[in-house]
Amino acid sequence: QLQCSAEIYNIVITSCMEVQEGAAPKDVLQVFLERAEEVQQWSLESLRVRAAARDTSTLRASQQELEALVANCCSTARSEALQLANDLEGNLEETLSSTKKVIANFQEELDSISTMKEANVETMIQLDEELQSLRRQELLCLRAMLNASIA
Repeated sequence: QLQCSAEIYNIVITSCMEVQEGAAPKDVLQVFLERAEEVQQWSLESLRVRAAARDTSTLRASQQELEALVANCCSTARSEALQLANDLEGNLEETLSSTKKVIANFQEELDSISTMKEANVETMIQLDEELQSLRRQELLCLRAMLNASIA
């Protein structure tokens, strides 16, 4: 969801730059809407590909519910970004500044999620190492018991 929103806001930045270079705001706005729709389609396709690549899913939502969630997120981001893009004839610097702040916030959220995922992986590695150690100790104990019963 964050990536979809960030992509749409990046389109706002591109649109502002196109207007600064002399493109007609009305034309740029139309292209913005087309590009935002493409982002939604890419996001949905990405969701489908990732879902198909998994053997199991631990989510309590159906594929259709997930697709509706992504589509709603894209629609919301598109509406918010459209408000900024509608000001292409106005103060471009302010629009660019506002959009860059939104993208910076998205980046902070993505970094935070990445850090949490990394911590989860490290925890799983530790648990796996401890489990292997416990199994070795269990085998040593069983071997000692077997040797004691033979003797």
